[in-house]
Amino acid sequence: MKISGNTILITGGGTGIGKELALQLKALGNEVIICGRRENRLIEVCEESPGIHHIVCDVGSDADRRRLFSEVTKSFPEINVVVNNGAFQVDRNLALGEEELDGMEEEVASIFTGPIRLNALFIPFLMNQKDPVIVNVTSILGFTPKAPMTVYCSAKAGFHLYSVMLRNDLLDTPITVIEIVPPAVQTELNLEGRKKRSKPGAAYPGLKVDFYAGYLIQELEKGNLDIFCDAATDLSIDEVKNGPRYAVERRNLQL
Repeated sequence: MKISGNTILITGGGTGIGKELALQLKALGNEVIICGRRENRLIEVCEESPGIHHIVCDVGSDADRRRLFSEVTKSFPEINVVVNNGAFQVDRNLALGEEELDGMEEEVASIFTGPIRLNALFIPFLMNQKDPVIVNVTSILGFTPKAPMTVYCSAKAGFHLYSVMLRNDLLDTPITVIEIVPPAVQTELNLEGRKKRSKPGAAYPGLKVDFYAGYLIQELEKGNLDIFCDAATDLSIDEVKNGPRYAVERRNLQL
């Protein structure tokens, strides 16, 4: 993927990986549009890097998705890259029954069904663009799940499989499909849940988000279509090689 001269939409662009990708890609000479549910966070990014554009949008909402597609294609007709990064995560203990599933549909929509439907809106448009790319941000937790992020892990696993099949379906088209598989990264994702699970005084393990975004851009420039973390970042590569049973045992220590 070329890393300059693009017009790029990044969902979940107000914080975390999405924000840092927006800042670094803008600095490389791309037109960048970010969207997300919290306008105040989007505005902060635009103030930090004047020239980034923002649209308030909940990708899990059909009306919001359609409005986003209409606004982006009308205001930025050169758009050629869509980065599906937005998501949120909730800790759940399924042993507690139905009460633990409150908000599950919204969580799944943010991770899985929303991005699928957003891509479906953009694909016919991207077919006629120059150097069109769809980037799906999944998670190492979709390969090596960890309690108590049960629904999140399951939805990310589904989004990974969808990405594989989307690439297959678009193989004979101009559109390139890239999957990014983040390891643990220091972001605001489920910050309260992370604090509860951490030992008192312990720093959250994971890569610094600015470093990780820079790494992603290097990998994109190399033309890599499946971007996993480096083996030095955590147990992820070892876990993937040894299979899901090994991964769950290592990550949960309870089987």
